[in-house]
Amino acid sequence: MRGISGIEAGAAPLTQVLGSARIDASTALRWLLVFAAYGILFALLRSLAISWTTHGLFSLWFPAAGLRFAFLWTVGGRRAPAAALAEFAASFASRTVEIGDPAFLSIAGIIGPCLVYGGVILTVESQARARGAKAFDPLPFAIAAVVSPMVACIAALPWAVPLASEAGSLDAHLLFSALLVFTLGDLLGILVVAPPLLWLASAVRSGDWRTFVRVPRAARATELVAIVVCAAALVWLLQRLGDGLVLAPVLLAACWCGLRGGRAAAWLAIIATALIVLPLTSGGVGDAERVQVHMQLACIAVGAYLAGSYADAQARAIREIGRRDRLLFQAERLKTLRAMSVAVIHEVSQPLSTIAIEARALRQASEAGQPDLDDIRDIAALIDRKAHDLAELVRRLRGFGGGGDAVSTSQALGPLVAEVVTLAAPEAKAAGVSIECIGGPQLCVTVNEVEIRQAMLNLLRNAVAASAAGGLVTVGWSETGSSACLSIHNQVAARRAAGGGMGIGLIIARAIAHAHGGRIVAETLPQGGVRCTLKLPLDQDPKQ
Repeated sequence: MRGISGIEAGAAPLTQVLGSARIDASTALRWLLVFAAYGILFALLRSLAISWTTHGLFSLWFPAAGLRFAFLWTVGGRRAPAAALAEFAASFASRTVEIGDPAFLSIAGIIGPCLVYGGVILTVESQARARGAKAFDPLPFAIAAVVSPMVACIAALPWAVPLASEAGSLDAHLLFSALLVFTLGDLLGILVVAPPLLWLASAVRSGDWRTFVRVPRAARATELVAIVVCAAALVWLLQRLGDGLVLAPVLLAACWCGLRGGRAAAWLAIIATALIVLPLTSGGVGDAERVQVHMQLACIAVGAYLAGSYADAQARAIREIGRRDRLLFQAERLKTLRAMSVAVIHEVSQPLSTIAIEARALRQASEAGQPDLDDIRDIAALIDRKAHDLAELVRRLRGFGGGGDAVSTSQALGPLVAEVVTLAAPEAKAAGVSIECIGGPQLCVTVNEVEIRQAMLNLLRNAVAASAAGGLVTVGWSETGSSACLSIHNQVAARRAAGGGMGIGLIIARAIAHAHGGRIVAETLPQGGVRCTLKLPLDQDPKQ
């Protein structure tokens, strides 16, 4: 039994190795089939470009470049060498390319553009990944699509130079024209063929094509179609008048489509233009005129696609900003909740402490030999009012948490302030501070009585707490424009007690003032002291 167990234990790693070997072999076979299919499709698309060959060198319309770009963008730029070999093998087998003399220069010129495409895509991928961008983000794709053909034309020099030197000496004009044709052909091939292939690949992977294509609404789509049709009609009219094929109106229309509808609308505008232009330049047109028209078509493709990419990137940035704003709002909400919890504790503890003080005074008054019934009655009334205010505060906080609406009524400012001064008088007396109400004109404000009284009481308590023993707090109000201004002035103590003066209660006071359409302004006066002003909108139709 021990020997059998040992054989099984030794066979397990062997099975794992063989299993991984089978997996690697199947993966290699799958990639071999993928590259073979890619090479065949590339050779077929290369054969379609023969009709637009210019100067006997390169084609002004090279759809195979779009397949190459989409393939490398999907599988990764690091697989460019394998793709280049697949292109060369399929093109050589189908005789769509010829090996010139010297052979190594021709081979280098044939596989060089694919390697350059892979290098550009790999660079853009690494930079996009460093910024946290996704695979098919608008601007990285647009940049790579425009830059790749421009850099690849340099890689095509080993192929173009021998062709431009057939007469024995290098024809610089012919070489420059060949590189220009190469760049235009690849650029048009990428911007026309690559986007739908990439959208299709993305849709297959995700199962939802709407994630990658921003479809405009019916009204917007009608607007874009009308603009393209008008631009095409203007091009036709200019041609009929003898001005030639002028594509400037289509350029403006395509850029407009990109800015208004994104990459999908820009690509459709490019396709509409290409379907008109490409049949006109497939034969029977001079090389110079063909290059000129395709240069205009390339400008349309680049301008429209960059505009569409910018629009899509802007839309994505707006969505991202919205998402981050929601996160910041949640963070700010938590911060406010923490401050509110401290403020609620503060607002509940102060009435409780004053109720305790009044209850102690009531007990002392009742234990006297001859109790003063009027004094006991006044103290009991204050306790009742503060207990009522505390209960109302708890009810309002509960209503605020449940989203209840505050009930506002028209209130005369004078009696409201007098009542608040009466409520704060015992605390001021205990702190050795006097409160003087200097009054003001008859004003009315539409407020929630409990909330605004709480805000006034907070400000008055802060002023008392910030004053030195023997200090004076003055309270008055005035009319400024369409606002009623309640001003509380006090002299600040040289050494404020811990937790005194402009405490956390100001948070709730500011929130209440803002909810009533007002604000609180605190300022240091030149002659000394602090003045805190509560500004509230005046009641335009007072009912007394």
